[in-house]
Amino acid sequence: MKNLLTFVNEAEGSKIIDAMKNALKEELNAWYGYVIVKEWLKGTDRKDIEKFYEDTAKDELEDHGYWLMKRINQLGGTIEDISMSPNSWETANHKYIAPTWSKDNIDIKKSLEDNIKNEEGAIETYEELVKLTEDVDPTSNSKLKEILADEQEHLQELKDFLNDIK
Repeated sequence: MKNLLTFVNEAEGSKIIDAMKNALKEELNAWYGYVIVKEWLKGTDRKDIEKFYEDTAKDELEDHGYWLMKRINQLGGTIEDISMSPNSWETANHKYIAPTWSKDNIDIKKSLEDNIKNEEGAIETYEELVKLTEDVDPTSNSKLKEILADEQEHLQELKDFLNDIK
């Protein structure tokens, strides 16, 4: 394994790469979960939530997902198994939650509840990654803490939206 971090042994490096690959799958699931429903939301808060979903989807893919891909490559890993099919995303530790359709629309309350579960899973994933990298990969650790903070912010915003419509 080509390893950017010479002080990480192969077993530690593989564990970090595997955890990052899982995080990438979860980010792809989150991105998809936000973009696939945003146009079909129905309710009085639809426009605000649609904008939040659009912004958050961009964050999940462009900030988190792309960074994970780059870092996995820098650490000597590949994402061949992930890139072959979106079906591989289903092997993430925290599974994709499919939207619940009500006739031809998405129920906002249910969508928010599902995305809260997704963000809680992401927080768990990044807390694990922060612990894995804290003593061996300060570069990854710093960015992973930043992503963890983003996920915590996403969670709070989703909870705020949900509380506003109850």
